[in-house]
Amino acid sequence: MGKNNSKVFNKNRGIPIPSSPLGTLLKGRLTPVEMEALPRGWQIIGEVALVHIPDVLQAKKALVAEGLLRLYPRCKTVLETKRIAGEYRQPVVEKLAGGGTETLHKENYVVYKLDVSKVMFSRGNFYERRRMGTVGKGEN
Repeated sequence: MGKNNSKVFNKNRGIPIPSSPLGTLLKGRLTPVEMEALPRGWQIIGEVALVHIPDVLQAKKALVAEGLLRLYPRCKTVLETKRIAGEYRQPVVEKLAGGGTETLHKENYVVYKLDVSKVMFSRGNFYERRRMGTVGKGEN
């Protein structure tokens, strides 16, 4: 690898991966202030991308959603996460692009069917979901 530390080399494809792929896609379509506020992280659950949009980007959130759909062709929907509310900790989301919010998420040989607009799914509960994949093995 060369001296350019801002890019990671993808050995499988032989092309550099930008350190900010969403910023690279939207360069020239956002102001410098908006570029600085671009989300640096998001969650992909099945075919749904969940992202938090900062206040400064609210007017351009459809553009951000379009960029995420281009980055992740397998994703069919982009939702903006607002907050988790209520006794049952349901997500408050807004659909920014795409179709439905019901999806299949595969993890640890377990397939989850969920509606991400109705169920809070935290990627941080990974070990509990892995444990649940072993519960009931050998039972009829």
